[in-house]
Amino acid sequence: MSKYWCKEKIKMKYILEGRKHVLCFFCGDGKFLMNKKIGLSGTDWGVYEDENVFITPDVSPVLKGHFLIVSKMHINSFGNGSEEIFLSLQKAKEILVEKVYCQEKILFFEHGAVISHTAGGCIDHAHLHAIPLDKDIDVDAYIDKHKLLDTPKFKMNYEVVHEFAKEKKPYIAYGYNKDDMWIRNADWLPTQFFRLLISDYYPGEYNWKLACKSEHSKKLFRETMEMAALLSKNSRRECENNA
Repeated sequence: MSKYWCKEKIKMKYILEGRKHVLCFFCGDGKFLMNKKIGLSGTDWGVYEDENVFITPDVSPVLKGHFLIVSKMHINSFGNGSEEIFLSLQKAKEILVEKVYCQEKILFFEHGAVISHTAGGCIDHAHLHAIPLDKDIDVDAYIDKHKLLDTPKFKMNYEVVHEFAKEKKPYIAYGYNKDDMWIRNADWLPTQFFRLLISDYYPGEYNWKLACKSEHSKKLFRETMEMAALLSKNSRRECENNA
């Protein structure tokens, strides 16, 4: 299984105030740093945000329309956050489904790394992926086929996901559209597990660090940005109508 592991570290370390810190790509000085490193837009556009989360195109989209819902607070997973953050997450999912995507099949997933670099995660900051699909992807069948997990799954709600985090149980969460998501304990999975899974159905480089520099990936990013601009335009119109 070693071929599935990213051998490079995703994070960059630096010294701040005499202490060792980890630079996070989703907050603080590291926010949108990866975008800048590969010549993509970062903070010069608005998609959607509230006091707890924001929506951003993935820096290395698997497909056009690949967005992330990211916690503004630096927490490892949404299970580590408050119920208010979880409710904001649910609202952001609804906004993507109802105001951006024009198809029925949207896969949402989170690598719930309640402990650093577990559950197939490689960035320790809570973010939920949203990817529009035109193929059926059976997550459980893939897991069973490759004998990756033997843990039960539960319907995801705040109480369940928060209990996973309290008990320091890394998890994966996944589901389609606004329907119930499922959650199961995942102490170990191949890093970038869901990208790896999706690459079985949509061939291409699954490792975002390798893919993000390609012209194809940058094209997908620009196309996703166009969808983001539409969401931003609709959000501004709603604010004007409610004023």
